Amino acid sequence: MLLILGSRDQEGRAASRRLLALGLREVWGVENVPPMERGPMGKPFFPAMPHIHFNLSHSGDLALCALSDRPVGVDIERVRPHRAGLPRYALSDREYRWFLAQGGGWELFCRLWTRKESWVKRTGGSIAGPSGICPPLPGEQAEGVLLDDFSGAGWRAAVCAAGAPTWKLLWRDHAETYKT
Repeated sequence: MLLILGSRDQEGRAASRRLLALGLREVWGVENVPPMERGPMGKPFFPAMPHIHFNLSHSGDLALCALSDRPVGVDIERVRPHRAGLPRYALSDREYRWFLAQGGGWELFCRLWTRKESWVKRTGGSIAGPSGICPPLPGEQAEGVLLDDFSGAGWRAAVCAAGAPTWKLLWRDHAETYKT
C-alpha cells in the first residue's frame, strides 16, 4: 500500500505536515501525529510506530506526502531554470548522456532530479555527491523497488518505495480542502 497526497498551498512545508496528518488518519486511523525522530541522515520516522513509513517534500507552494507500510521516498520540485552547469554537476555520466539524448531542458532535469532524490530518501541516505547516485532511468525497472514519476503544470515529482506496491495519488489545490 502506498498513498501519495499532494497540494498547492502558500505554506508548502506546513501543508506537507497537514497531508501527513490526513494520511495517518485515513489509512491507519491515527488521530494525532505521533512524536517523530530523525535518522542519521535526517529522515523522519515514528519510533512508536515503526510499521508506518512516510516521507515529505515541498517546493515553494507545492507539498507532497507519501505513506506506506514499507520504506518510501518522495520529492516534488518546481520546474524552473537553474544555473547552467547544474545538470552536468548533479547527474551521473549515464543520466547526463540520457538527458542530452532526450534533448535536455529543465523539465527533463527536474524529472531526473526528483527520481534521484526520492531514490535516496527511500533509504534515508544523503544526496551529497549527487552525480555518484544513479537510480534507474525513466522506462527502466529496479528489482524489488517501485520508482515512478508524475507531473502537473510547472512541477515534477517522483516516488520510490521498497517492493512493488500499488499506489494512489490524491491532489488538491489547497491542503485545507482535504478533510482534516
